[in-house]
Amino acid sequence: MVTVAKSLDALTTLVGLSMFDDTEEVNPVIQAGFETVGVFPALFWLSVASVLLVTVITEFGVLLCERLDRPARLVRYVGYGIPTVTAAAAATHNGLLIVQLST
Repeated sequence: MVTVAKSLDALTTLVGLSMFDDTEEVNPVIQAGFETVGVFPALFWLSVASVLLVTVITEFGVLLCERLDRPARLVRYVGYGIPTVTAAAAATHNGLLIVQLST
C-alpha cells in the first residue's frame, strides 16, 4: 500500500506542476532534485528511494522483533501505515489543489 500511496503522491505532484505554472514544490529535498535532474526523474527516483527506505527499516524492525521473540505485527502496522497515510494525505491534498486551480 505504501507503494501505491507514494505513486499517487508523485503522480498528483507531477500533474499539478505540469498543469499550473504558479505552483511549486514545497519540499526542499525534492525541489533540489528537480533542479538537479528534472521533475519526472526526481519524483521517480526519490519515490523509489523512500519506499525502499521504509521497507528496509520496517523489515529490519520485524526481524529484530522475531529474534527477540516479540510480535512483529505492530512494527509493520506502524512502519508501513504512517508512510502510507502520509503519502495518501499528500496525494489527496494535491488532487484537491488540482481541482481547485482547474475551476
